[in-house]
Amino acid sequence: MRGMKMSRTFRRALALVFVALLLAASAGAVSAAEGHAEVAGPMAAEAMAHTHAVDETTEGLIDGLMSGGFAFLYITLAAMLPLLWVLALILHLSRPYLVRTIRKFTLRFGADVWWLLYVMIRDAVMILTFAISVFFFFPDRVAGLPLPVTAPLATIFLFWALLIKLTRDADDDAGAYRKVTYLLLVGATTYLVPFLFGVEASMEGWEAARSAMSSSQNPALSMPILYLSLVLLGATGAYIFYFVARGVARASGRGGTTSRLAGRRERALRHHEAPTAGPGEAG
Repeated sequence: MRGMKMSRTFRRALALVFVALLLAASAGAVSAAEGHAEVAGPMAAEAMAHTHAVDETTEGLIDGLMSGGFAFLYITLAAMLPLLWVLALILHLSRPYLVRTIRKFTLRFGADVWWLLYVMIRDAVMILTFAISVFFFFPDRVAGLPLPVTAPLATIFLFWALLIKLTRDADDDAGAYRKVTYLLLVGATTYLVPFLFGVEASMEGWEAARSAMSSSQNPALSMPILYLSLVLLGATGAYIFYFVARGVARASGRGGTTSRLAGRRERALRHHEAPTAGPGEAG
């Protein structure tokens, strides 16, 4: 018993010593951290000030890199758009060929797959072309970069073609298909002509065309076209919003009418099937 008491006392003493060592170590770490912060405070402030102090040469290089990178990106996108315009025209005008090819299929599943792939790729190319062309509505880019002077109008024509596809069935309606075709042709011409004969024209012999068809060299024409296109873009977007909201309201109204008619029918059936009292059961 005496040995057990001694061992318990020894363990308690060891535990107290361990706790005291932990407290001493933590207090030392806190004091060291405070001292380091006091010493490093002025040095950290000086390093921060040195980091934010950028000389004019470095700042000019950074600004030049940023503006040059953005200009390269926009000009590259503008150079890609002729390929997308031509591809959109090819896919749209190849519809009669695809219809004739599908009619030769003996398997309905294969014909459906071909048609779905064609519709998805055709509409995706048109949407991608419009999405890339959105930067033509940025006034600073139109005024500062050599872009086609009528590029915003070409984007509006493409937007109207997409609007017809949204509001009407251009695959089954011949009139809607013709309208989409005309809008795509006018839009592609409006973009390709100033791009090929203005922006990408040779330096010799085409000075007048380059200055007239480039947005940065002819702001007297490019900026009014841009502002007119912005107005048309806003009006078209407002009409699309109205069309979609009206469709949603009609769908919800039809759903509410259907539910009300179903409720009335159910109540009528319940009233018709309710048991009525016989002549002998009345009293």
